[in-house]
Amino acid sequence: MGSFSGHVIPGSLILFLGLWNLRCSVISFLTSPRAFVARVWHPVPLPGHWARLQLYAVVGGGFAYMVSEFVHLFMLSRVQLNSYEHLSTNVAFVVAYSVLLVHASTKLLPFPRGTPQVIVAFPFTCAAVMFLFHSTAHHGPIEARYHLFIVPIAAATVLSLLLSAAFPTSFLLDILANVGVFLQGAWYWVTAAALYGYMQPPHCRTSPTEPDYKLVCEGDKWDHLGISLVYVHFAFLFSATVVALVGCYALAAQSAPSSSIDFILDSDAVPDGSSPCGLFAGAAAAASAVVHPWTSKGFAAEGAEVDKSGGEAIAMAAAILDVEGEEEASLLGGKDHQVKASV
Repeated sequence: MGSFSGHVIPGSLILFLGLWNLRCSVISFLTSPRAFVARVWHPVPLPGHWARLQLYAVVGGGFAYMVSEFVHLFMLSRVQLNSYEHLSTNVAFVVAYSVLLVHASTKLLPFPRGTPQVIVAFPFTCAAVMFLFHSTAHHGPIEARYHLFIVPIAAATVLSLLLSAAFPTSFLLDILANVGVFLQGAWYWVTAAALYGYMQPPHCRTSPTEPDYKLVCEGDKWDHLGISLVYVHFAFLFSATVVALVGCYALAAQSAPSSSIDFILDSDAVPDGSSPCGLFAGAAAAASAVVHPWTSKGFAAEGAEVDKSGGEAIAMAAAILDVEGEEEASLLGGKDHQVKASV
């Protein structure tokens, strides 16, 4: 995998996997929010077995890449076992999605809800562990950071998948898992361009004499520059992913029928015609009126001028206090009458 194509080919497969799942999840949620259920794969609108094209693509693409790497290693480089570490991750993907393919095609594996998410979490766990302890990740400060940035992304993906298995109707957990998959594929592309392509740091080149074509810089100054670029690349990719996701969701929401959006919007948390400041002012004035009954009418008059909702709350508190005052006065009057009669 220590080449441009070795990062781009698996990265493209993971990238399109995340994109397809993101698209289908957003459309499924906006079409019927209350019936939404998280899925790790989505049928393609094609007849027959072609509806499972996503599973065929992952299994076939992963197996083809695994075979090509094995033949390359068998013919040219038997002793560099570090490349077999990448093959182990491909094997995990092929095995996991092959199980899903058997589950979707036959009745041999009747899984309960949430099991596919746990199965897909398996290869991403392998990827996180492999990149954390990758033998090639410590051959240079720049390569080490490009490899280690995969670890938190894969770990977040695994956590989102496991939580999605426990809460399959959560749209946000499904989106987080798919964003993690997309980020991993995109980061493969960034790593390929930065280590072997046109995005190499200034005064840094891959050396064919170094193990696994280590990226060598001309001095410590350029090493520090390359390390800084790693963080810049990740921050830019993360921000661009969030902006693109929000934009795509907005476009999908505009094209979705308004009748299907039956979930509670965030803007509907505060009722129309009342502001949070007004509600707070009304509640505070009502509390003050309860503590100091002699100021209730003054607060009611002032609150009505400030805010309608606050005025209503104050007026209600004042009315309650007036009623209580009248009842208390009538009771006291009755007691005085009884005392005079007894005298």
